[in-house]
Amino acid sequence: MASVLFERKHKYVQDILASIKREASLQREYLRLIEAEKTALQKLMTPTIEDCSTQRQGLIVKIRAEQDLRIGILREILKQITFDRPELKLTAIAERVFHPADSAEIKQQCGILKTLIEIGQKRTKELEGIVSFSMKLVSGSISTILAHSQKPSQIYNASGVIPKHDGLSSPNHVMSRTA
Repeated sequence: MASVLFERKHKYVQDILASIKREASLQREYLRLIEAEKTALQKLMTPTIEDCSTQRQGLIVKIRAEQDLRIGILREILKQITFDRPELKLTAIAERVFHPADSAEIKQQCGILKTLIEIGQKRTKELEGIVSFSMKLVSGSISTILAHSQKPSQIYNASGVIPKHDGLSSPNHVMSRTA
């Protein structure tokens, strides 16, 4: 067995695992909010849609904070192993510096987190598609309502008379015959 830099259950391991688990929990909450927002969109529940969207934005900030925390821990580890290899991933660094059991646990938790992130990205795209479709549908409905609810403007001919419209031809056609 290769020598490891940090003993089993080192503070770095504990901090990384705790951060990954917190982010996984946040990702699960994010997925729940996406489903709630989809349901609210289908039922046109505007306050719920806005609330879910606001909560999702808050979760994104918390997720980013967890990622930043792990990046900070990795930077500290890289300083201690005397080489800077920013291309290394968390799992690769864990393999090099942590006890094999700790490394395996980190790899497993990273796999779970990766799956949650991929599902979240897919569902976010689906939600964006639903929102876009809904916006187009609402916009089209409003345009149709406005077009049918406005009273047509009267058109006067050159002699100042409103031509009679028989419903078979356009007012412009009637005007052109009288002009």
